[in-house]
Amino acid sequence: MSTSSSANSIIKDVLQGLINLLVGWLLQIGRLIPLLIAKTKVAKTRKEQSKALVSLGDAMAGSNIGDTHLVDKINSLKSSDPRGELEVEEEKLGLSGIQAGVPLLVLEDEYQVGRRAYEANQKNENNFQSISSKFWPQGPVSWFGLLAGYGLLFFGVALLFAYLAPDSMPKFLVNMVHTSKPTSVLFVEHKGVKIIVKDATIDRGFETQGATPRRADSVMFRIRLEIMNTTSEPVKYITWRGHPSRRSSQAYLNDSNGLKLDGYTSNDKLMPVGAVYEATIPPNGSIFDYLDFGTPADGFTHVDMYLPSINLNPDLQSKETLKIQLLRDDVKKPGDAVKP
Repeated sequence: MSTSSSANSIIKDVLQGLINLLVGWLLQIGRLIPLLIAKTKVAKTRKEQSKALVSLGDAMAGSNIGDTHLVDKINSLKSSDPRGELEVEEEKLGLSGIQAGVPLLVLEDEYQVGRRAYEANQKNENNFQSISSKFWPQGPVSWFGLLAGYGLLFFGVALLFAYLAPDSMPKFLVNMVHTSKPTSVLFVEHKGVKIIVKDATIDRGFETQGATPRRADSVMFRIRLEIMNTTSEPVKYITWRGHPSRRSSQAYLNDSNGLKLDGYTSNDKLMPVGAVYEATIPPNGSIFDYLDFGTPADGFTHVDMYLPSINLNPDLQSKETLKIQLLRDDVKKPGDAVKP
């Protein structure tokens, strides 16, 4: 899959997910409207019920009907507290009269008014509870789902802004929706030493020097490097094919499909023709070395080569890793192009 198509797929998935979350959010808003209407009705009928029950309770206390404790308390409060606690106690007394379910013959009108207000409020309370149970999650799992949904919605909106306005968003979000196209990086510099890719070839038949020179039968990926010293001091170099004097001194490749390509090792008796094992590079001088790797998977778009910096002046124990990137077009003779 190409980089552009991969980016388009990510963007498509993000937008589709965002649309789904927005639809769910709008449906939730649609459920909120009836809930607010029901809540408004409850507030109105509660007020009407309270007024009717206070009136009924006052009449019951005046006629000494109902709970004697409440009646005595109300009658004592009438002289000292015309509002506040008095109305609370009268509402309690009126409610007890309604809940008794027996009409008060001497207070028929007050009872009927209070009964209608009570029943109207109970109806609205039950309706509000029914709507609320559909709007608010029931149980911890439902709450988790709701909060996770809103979290995903927020994350989706953040990704959308990262796509539309990348300069104003955190880099990690931008990287999720904008995949950069790989480019050729054929040289890297480390403390005045330049490492330059001079040639990259996938082929077979590369010649190896040694006591018995021979040509390799297997297909391999060979990279020719120039190591150039631009400093005023000599630079010691040990090969990136791997040197026994230093651990982790071997280069390796990662191709665009995620395949790691380990390098071929060699010793000072058997190595590619023209290569070096170790050398001292004079000021403003350069040497060439050859590195051999396994072949990338079919359809690769680029390879990344990683070079440990400890191979340059090893005594300094540098622990950086240098990176060079080669595009598919930078590599010559892909596959088994030339027979031995």
